[in-house]
Amino acid sequence: ALTTKPSKNTYIEGQDLDVSDMVVTAYYNNDTTEVITDYNISGFESVPGTYTVTVEYGGRTASFVVQVKQKTLQTISIENLPDKLVYLEGDSLDTKGLTVMAHYDNGTSEVITDYTLRGYSSTPGTKTIYVEKGEAIDSFTVTVTAKSLVSISVTSQPRKLIYLEGDAF
Repeated sequence: ALTTKPSKNTYIEGQDLDVSDMVVTAYYNNDTTEVITDYNISGFESVPGTYTVTVEYGGRTASFVVQVKQKTLQTISIENLPDKLVYLEGDSLDTKGLTVMAHYDNGTSEVITDYTLRGYSSTPGTKTIYVEKGEAIDSFTVTVTAKSLVSISVTSQPRKLIYLEGDAF
């Protein structure tokens, strides 16, 4: 018998079953009892759903029900900034090297790539780039510098090189 069922009966996807406070008692035909710990547990999965968890000992079983809820994104964080943070006017945003971590309510984290970016334009100035996944947001800044003229050159000769006085150029 489950003398004391586990106090935790609701889990979040990815969490392990916690039976640390469960007490299982074996009742024998000579009117004796014994608290046991070498029982077997089956029926629990750490994916969303409702599960009947079975405790088995000596061919006898007892059970309890738990619910596993889907994990929920809590926050995201930028773990590594992109390699390129300074751009010239007209350049496209380059996110090579950007690493974004998702943090969930079950205590787990994972690197994600299915985020969206907003805030970049190739006009001069400091730009705040927002990284978003659902309601979770983090940001970083990049600098776009104005293009500047460094030189000019004639790349082709005009066909007419000789003029008479009074000719139009």
